[in-house]
Amino acid sequence: MIYSEGASLFDENLQPVFETDQGKVYDMIEWMAASINDNQVMPIKVLQIAAPEVQQAFKNRDCAFVIVPGYQLLEFNTPGISEIAGCAMLSMMPGETHQTSGYTRMYLLGSNAITDEATLQAALHLIEFWGGETTVDGVTDYHIAKRWAAENGLGFSINALWQDPDVNSTFSAMADTTILKKQKNMSLAKEGMSAPWFAEWISFVRAEIPKALLREQDTKTTLEKIKQQWQDLMAE
Repeated sequence: MIYSEGASLFDENLQPVFETDQGKVYDMIEWMAASINDNQVMPIKVLQIAAPEVQQAFKNRDCAFVIVPGYQLLEFNTPGISEIAGCAMLSMMPGETHQTSGYTRMYLLGSNAITDEATLQAALHLIEFWGGETTVDGVTDYHIAKRWAAENGLGFSINALWQDPDVNSTFSAMADTTILKKQKNMSLAKEGMSAPWFAEWISFVRAEIPKALLREQDTKTTLEKIKQQWQDLMAE
């Protein structure tokens, strides 16, 4: 959501650049806090339920808007498992720039790849096998990525797959592919993920931000704490 307003968290040297007492990151947290506590556009239970429960609430007509991974659109618009089948619509991320974070992630490197060159190369070959071009029965194509997309509506990073009729058929049943392609081309990698301490930091963030949203802690203090946590981890 902060990317959709043109905000940034870190520079190219992984130094935090967000302000703590003003600016777009500050404003977004304040807006969310007001949405929960003042005009109640957002129910407080969104801070208490997991992603599958959010998805189920949307399918059950209990909420009007959700931000979810793109592949959820297939389930939302499938009769028999969704009460809103045929009615779930995709829109651009609201905001000044409409940008948002997006990724097709592979959890295949493994911790040994950091220190062992043979493991690293094997992991890279495995990632290429799953997500890149492979040759099956003499035909070279994005076989696995195509099947994931066509059969399960999973996202992909290969633009050439939009030309595949099976992929287009699946995604056209899920959403307006014109909007989907436009949003995909405006998606950004999540900033800071290349830092070895990112996982530890984001866990800290997830514990602190709700305090500001519930007004248990002011937004300035929250942002100061998460910025300091990043700097402390960076210094270790």
